[in-house]
Amino acid sequence: MKRLRALLSFVTRERETTWTFSAIVGLVYFAYLAWAHSHHELWRDEIHSWTIARLADGFGDIVTGDRVYEGHPPLWFWYLRVWSWLTDRAWGLHAATVVAVGAGAVLFLRFAPFARVLKVLLLCSYLIGYEYGVISRNYSLGFLLLVLFCCSFRPLRPRALWSSVVLGLLCITSAYGAVMACSLFLVLAATYVSASFTRTRPRLLEITASPRVLLAGAALLVALAFSFKTSSPPDPNPFAQDWNFAALNRHAIEPAIERVVYAFLPVRVASDTNCWRLPWEFWKQHETARLWVGVALLAVSCISLAPAWSSLLAFVVGVGLMMFLQTALFGGGIRHWGHAFLLYLAVCWIARKTQPRAFRRLSSLFLLVVGAFQLHTWLVLVGVDRTRVFSGGEETAAFIERAGLQDLPIVAGPDWFVITVTGYLRRPYVSSETEEFNQTVVFHARRRKFSARALVDRAVALQKEKHGSILVLSNQALPGPSASGLTMKLLFSSRMPIMVDGEQFFVYELK
Repeated sequence: MKRLRALLSFVTRERETTWTFSAIVGLVYFAYLAWAHSHHELWRDEIHSWTIARLADGFGDIVTGDRVYEGHPPLWFWYLRVWSWLTDRAWGLHAATVVAVGAGAVLFLRFAPFARVLKVLLLCSYLIGYEYGVISRNYSLGFLLLVLFCCSFRPLRPRALWSSVVLGLLCITSAYGAVMACSLFLVLAATYVSASFTRTRPRLLEITASPRVLLAGAALLVALAFSFKTSSPPDPNPFAQDWNFAALNRHAIEPAIERVVYAFLPVRVASDTNCWRLPWEFWKQHETARLWVGVALLAVSCISLAPAWSSLLAFVVGVGLMMFLQTALFGGGIRHWGHAFLLYLAVCWIARKTQPRAFRRLSSLFLLVVGAFQLHTWLVLVGVDRTRVFSGGEETAAFIERAGLQDLPIVAGPDWFVITVTGYLRRPYVSSETEEFNQTVVFHARRRKFSARALVDRAVALQKEKHGSILVLSNQALPGPSASGLTMKLLFSSRMPIMVDGEQFFVYELK
């Protein structure tokens, strides 16, 4: 019993917030991020954002240019644009992610009201330590802004202007950033709103609100409108999903709850070669328990927040909006579902600033259990990423440069996959689907469906025009040219990646 009490005391300690501890652990965490990124090969979703940012004519062009086909607001691309002034090589994207997540980690270590062991455990969780820390996406910037809001939140002396700026920036990181910003605004608004009953009869409820919260709400609405406007990709676009409100029925309840399980307990098995592609395989083997685990996770989350009614309201509203988006618009994957865990972490942080210590033990134990599960998954995927290739784009580009072929004209397709290689090469290519000479992908009406034969024929036509060797790049084996007098030799094929299908590449020389 004494040992149990000692353990509870150890994981529920607070106010361990010295800069010495934060600086030392923060430096170690920066070193880990740098090491992990050195073993991580970028894939198309990562490298294409970097390509768009570095090729843009300015910050305004990022709002109206090729980024509109990405389906994300522009803040991440603006951030990468600044880093592209330092270098146009892919390591700039790695550095941008390390700085964003590393800065968030140092602030978390310094200001989060958790025990030191819990802080370190949470930073080494799968979501923060790998999904948002190593995978270079806009969600990494969302983590930093979420930490900034929690650090600056002061219940007794709230700063509406600063908080609204941070929440506005969070809005334009992603759709899930917008959901979390709206949820956290409820906590901010609660500090500026007071309610009381009049002593006269009949007794009336009087609600007063500071003008500051109204200004903050107006600023947030502007940011939301801008986020919505800039994250709706134009048609025709395979990623422009239509709303499916008919899916909002009782049959959607179970899948929505199961996504909470994947968000809080994303268990992976090291022996599974598809541990990245199929993150739900473990829980598929425990279908009976999965639903009840999801119900338990939601129940414990809410109970641990119950004394802080504004934090509880923010969590319920935020998770509800996420479930709504995932059901009616886009189901998404682990990187999307994991925002439910990030939101819980944020409101738990805020609740500890506003409520008595008596109710913090349950949330600490809950975070300890969830963090232990995610620590295991973090170790599995970091190990897999170190030993196996994540995407074949980097090694394919490296081969082309080693062989001195980078200056040859490139015909490539499918363009949505081969941009991984051309992004590393920083070279434009001729797309077999659009006939355009570009480095990014747009989904306009002139696109044709990809055909391996059409790709080879386009390369043959370009060879006749240039009268020299042509580099042909694809993510699949290609047929030989139908024209006589031409040969197409396979020069290189990358290793099979652990990423989604389509990131293994083949390099041919047509001459």
